[in-house]
Amino acid sequence: MEKMLHGIPFPKNCIRVSIDQAVDKSAPLPYPIPSECEVIGDAIGTVVAWPEQQIVKQDEVYEILYF
Repeated sequence: MEKMLHGIPFPKNCIRVSIDQAVDKSAPLPYPIPSECEVIGDAIGTVVAWPEQQIVKQDEVYEILYF
């Protein structure tokens, strides 16, 4: 079964990332979401596909959510 994100096929060699902040809000997304997000500023608060080779992994961060 093909992975999907925002109703479109998930690109190969990508990781699903959450965008919380943007240094350059007008920078284009590597994989835009048609009619939703074309630039990074549009994607703040959502998840997008990002090329794995462009991700710098730092120490693992774990969040514990209490309900």
